[in-house]
Amino acid sequence: MGHWPEKPFADAQALIGSLTVNGQSVVTSGTYERYFEQDGKRWHHILDPRSGYPLDNELDSVTVISADSLDGDIWTTLLFGLGVEKGCAALRQRQDIDAIFVTKNRDIILSSPQRLRFAPLDSGYRVIDCTA
Repeated sequence: MGHWPEKPFADAQALIGSLTVNGQSVVTSGTYERYFEQDGKRWHHILDPRSGYPLDNELDSVTVISADSLDGDIWTTLLFGLGVEKGCAALRQRQDIDAIFVTKNRDIILSSPQRLRFAPLDSGYRVIDCTA
């Protein structure tokens, strides 16, 4: 049992939820830890392969729950690039991978609420079912 994901752009100990897993890997990619600011613009490390620049979409982070960390690392980056709508569509085809999307608008979108044991800890975020 652990607490994931972290609250983007907050104190490192600030959590938005608790996720209970057993024998699974949990991997998170986000824009809030590895970045720099230049001329008032934040540049993070998750790059768009088409432009070479940081991805610019609705997401702050993606957490993937899977059998192993290699899959998790691949899928967090892929889902971050796809965004919420296309990411949710891709996950409907995969019963072996679950995800938690955290948006800049303070939404927590669960790919499979019936499988994920996620408990929100911050009332400033809204939990949404990706399958709805």
